[in-house]
Amino acid sequence: MSRTANRESQTTPHGDPRVVHLEQRPGDNDPGVTSRPRRWRALTLILVYVLMGAHVAHWLLAGRTLGPVVFSESMYALEIGRINPGFVFFAVTLVATLLAGRFLCGWACHMAGLQELCAWILGKVGIRPRQFRVRLLGYVPLALALYMFVWPTFKREALIPAMTRWWPEGVGLIKPVAEFPGFQSALLTDNLWSPLPGIIVCVVFLLISGFATVAFLGARGLCRFGCPYGGFLRYAEQLAPARIVVDPLACDECGRCTAACASGVRVLDEIRSYGMVVDKECVRSLDCISVCPTNALSFKITTPALFKGTPLVPRPKPQYDTTWREEILVTGVFLASLLVTRGLYGRVSLLMGVSIAACLSFVAWKSYRMLRQRDVRHLGLQLKRAGSLRPAGVAFLAMAAALLALLIHSASVRAILWRAGQLDAAVTVTSDAVFSGDPAAVPPNMKSLARRALDLYHLGAGMGRGGIALADTPEFDVREAWLSLVTGDLAGAEASLQRAVGNPVQADARVHRVLGTRVPSDPLAVDLARIIYMQGDAQRAEEYLTAITERNPGFHQSLDALAAIYAGTGRTDMARAVFEHSSQRLPSDAYVRARLGMIQLAEGQSEVARRTLEQAASDAPRDPFVLHQLAAARFANGDVDGAVASLRQAAALDQRFAAAHLQAATAMLRQAGRDADADALLSDSPSTPIHAAPHP
Repeated sequence: MSRTANRESQTTPHGDPRVVHLEQRPGDNDPGVTSRPRRWRALTLILVYVLMGAHVAHWLLAGRTLGPVVFSESMYALEIGRINPGFVFFAVTLVATLLAGRFLCGWACHMAGLQELCAWILGKVGIRPRQFRVRLLGYVPLALALYMFVWPTFKREALIPAMTRWWPEGVGLIKPVAEFPGFQSALLTDNLWSPLPGIIVCVVFLLISGFATVAFLGARGLCRFGCPYGGFLRYAEQLAPARIVVDPLACDECGRCTAACASGVRVLDEIRSYGMVVDKECVRSLDCISVCPTNALSFKITTPALFKGTPLVPRPKPQYDTTWREEILVTGVFLASLLVTRGLYGRVSLLMGVSIAACLSFVAWKSYRMLRQRDVRHLGLQLKRAGSLRPAGVAFLAMAAALLALLIHSASVRAILWRAGQLDAAVTVTSDAVFSGDPAAVPPNMKSLARRALDLYHLGAGMGRGGIALADTPEFDVREAWLSLVTGDLAGAEASLQRAVGNPVQADARVHRVLGTRVPSDPLAVDLARIIYMQGDAQRAEEYLTAITERNPGFHQSLDALAAIYAGTGRTDMARAVFEHSSQRLPSDAYVRARLGMIQLAEGQSEVARRTLEQAASDAPRDPFVLHQLAAARFANGDVDGAVASLRQAAALDQRFAAAHLQAATAMLRQAGRDADADALLSDSPSTPIHAAPHP
């Protein structure tokens, strides 16, 4: 029996509740259509969030846990060789997609769960968003995938070598990349929150990527227009043999399968043409199978979509919401918005920028339609009727105008800060000149450039500081501090660096990472203390370093700076106490113990120093600095051979300073009267330039 005859034989009398006589749009979430798998999928996605919460809780309690299980981390495996859980999970997902299609996209993606939750909430208040059907934005996920996962490797392995050979002048136009260090394990981490911003920014991102994308772009709008991982998965899906197939003898073409699909797949058209679903957007949610009244659909092994062949029935032409003129408008708004918003204020990530740009593209398109058409609706609201704006339309246009103004304002801020960065880069002054204390050490033209850059940085600062921006961009505080130093404004440099460093809190406290609190770093803390000291306030510099090291006993540079202040004022006992206190709090910190041993050795406590340094070497047996100091303590105690052995080991571990280590060993042998051994060691030394031995 032919398929046509079968359809005729399966036709039921008019009024049969199984028959839908009007074509169904995908993703309309017909309230009369229910799906059993939807409940199981909801439970699965809830479990995903429970596991995410448990992961964060384990990190907060234990301090060390499995690294972030997010796909964005996988890009670092190819870029810098870090094999992390995100990379492993992405590899597993690719393999699973090759076999069963985008099953994990439908059942294990937390962003999919967020979008389904938002669509469910909107549905509860009577809002059923329609799919935004456009052409060019559908290629954004693939473009993002290539940019994130292919571009860094291509640039390092092919582009830069080719340009170095054929166009060396152009290499400077490309952001440099580090040499690939080889693969290394990064499965565990001390800072689980490192790839994420503070919790407030995360909440804003979830609201935009959830409610906004669903309301404007339809269910799973972020998946279709902004997911870089789907950029690969949707093409790997075409090779999957496990697919949704139809029994043509059972199908009565009611269209409920299409109505139930939240991914926008026109299931009925697919099974008419190919006998199976071949659309790349199919995430195997199985809703279509569940709602089929005749059980005609099933999930089985069949021919992959890539080899689907000629359609049995010609497929209807794709229907899009936009004309080609509107496509250009939508794409242009998207690209401009992404260029402006990505990295804005140092807080907008790539995925968040894509979400914002896609939503703004829809708003621009709908506003354009309102200017040209007599009747326009959105989310069940009549925006324009018979050529007249309705109240909802006035509100929509007001929102569009506000968003446009905000985008222009953000673009202005980005332009100001970009120009400030250009001037900043032209300020080529050495740190020795700046910190020399001599006003004449910095050329007048450099000071002029620094002032111009500072003026622009201040203009692009937050409104609370007299700028025009809605918020500060934290990364520029350090640049403002440096430029203030160049101009001789020590007070301004201190204020800028104080904003960058934040309060003397515990920098590695996990709660600060989650909250997004500004935390100090060791080098910046030392710089801030140095600027305070340069203003003649040694007491305040000492108090600041004391507070920093009390909260962060592992800040080695800050400990050294504080000890130097004590030693410089004759308080050697206080300098020793700095490292004694830190060593008690961090008993396994080899550097702190080594510095304590150095002070003990300088005070003539050679035997105590030797024991201290041997403990440090036991904690860090491959640390050249510790081994070098241990050699000094052993020599002071008459153990010349032990000292030379330590220096030989340090030289083997530290190729850059190998000659310096061996030179120190030679000097010890000559001082001990063993010239022959010294000559033999010297003849075996590498013929490399002698750098100063590593010293804090």
